[in-house]
Amino acid sequence: MDQVTLSVSQLRCACVDENWRAEFLAGKNPSAFNPCGGGVTVHGTAFHKIAEKFIDWAIHPNSVGKAALLDDEDSIVRQIQVLGGAELVDSLLAQEQIDSAAALSEAFFNLARRILQLRRSRPRFGSWNDIFVGQEIPINNAMLYGDSGGAVFVSGIVDSLRIHPSGELEIVDYTN
Repeated sequence: MDQVTLSVSQLRCACVDENWRAEFLAGKNPSAFNPCGGGVTVHGTAFHKIAEKFIDWAIHPNSVGKAALLDDEDSIVRQIQVLGGAELVDSLLAQEQIDSAAALSEAFFNLARRILQLRRSRPRFGSWNDIFVGQEIPINNAMLYGDSGGAVFVSGIVDSLRIHPSGELEIVDYTN
């Protein structure tokens, strides 16, 4: 069995960026800190904090009931905006970073779309606690198996851990 060791960020790049993956498989060491997949910077650190705020809010006992009512992309994105997303986008627009503001807004909608897919995949959705397992989880040499019989050892900090519709865990690393 082939074994590969990757950081969480390298795993993300290997999954989403064909060119990054090809360079890695060719024995090169491509950077996992540039926005793999190319494109405009979406202020990943700020996005990460807002995504974390949303998840914290969605599973907090004081807001879990209200959060459970979020059942479409628009309502989820509105809550993300309330938690700092709108302020960040407005700040980028004020700095005339139009492309970054647009990319960040798209990232918020992509986050909303994915977590809504996870919600809709749960036949008996009760709260967001049914989906979100944890955030900022350190892992060290966690072994992941691929369809080809190989294994990948991953170390780093997982931005978010979610329950996939299959019942397995979904490892999330937000792009920078």
